[in-house]
Amino acid sequence: MAHGNFFWYDLVSKRPKASRDFLVQLFGWTASDTAMPDGTPYTSFSSGNDLICGLIPLNESRDYEGGRAYWITYIQVERLFSAITRAQRQGGEVLSEAQPIPDLGSYQFIRDPDGALISLVEARHRVLTPGFAWNSVTWNELVCRQIKSCEAFYQSVVGWDTAPADGELDYSFFTSSGANIAGFLDMSAQTFEGLRPGWQTYFSVENVDQTTEKVEACGGHVAVSPFDLPGVGRLAIIIEPGEAILNLLTPL
Repeated sequence: MAHGNFFWYDLVSKRPKASRDFLVQLFGWTASDTAMPDGTPYTSFSSGNDLICGLIPLNESRDYEGGRAYWITYIQVERLFSAITRAQRQGGEVLSEAQPIPDLGSYQFIRDPDGALISLVEARHRVLTPGFAWNSVTWNELVCRQIKSCEAFYQSVVGWDTAPADGELDYSFFTSSGANIAGFLDMSAQTFEGLRPGWQTYFSVENVDQTTEKVEACGGHVAVSPFDLPGVGRLAIIIEPGEAILNLLTPL
């Protein structure tokens, strides 16, 4: 059991075929097409022998962001029912019934107290390979306004603590067993007005400038051109054809 680990990531796309082709071209992933228990088409991506993430069409049953495409982050818990109960006590909102993952476990969609969408999952084993790899998820970051409520929520539900980061931004880390496992950005300042609370997913690339140059040809567009973030690396923000955001990072 790996309570509190990031378990999986799904892109919920408005144009799933275009998203599928884009991700294969941009990252060199292998796509495997199958179906969910309810018959919804599903694509899983891998790099070599390592699973990376999945792709689901945006439909009425998964429209949790007002018609917008989005990424959903899955966090593993020891017991789903107990975690959901704790989430409700801490101000979370349950959005769905528990859904089965054949031969593996079950998951359930919720919102944290600030409205960020997540899924809690109870599973018999992990599916993502631990450790760093290129062209895979390298960092997760929660952007929110209700800092204290979210700190209490994630501590209770998945057992994370928090620690402040050095620097001028009001930035913290979620920690587990003393290790930094995710970022925690306070966006209550006017600078962030209009941004929606949520979990941000960062994908590692060896050269963010070269990868960004391929985006238009693959069918996406660049929202924020590559820039340096001191102490972190070089970043860019792109939009894939299904209209979801991707954060690209070449870490230091």
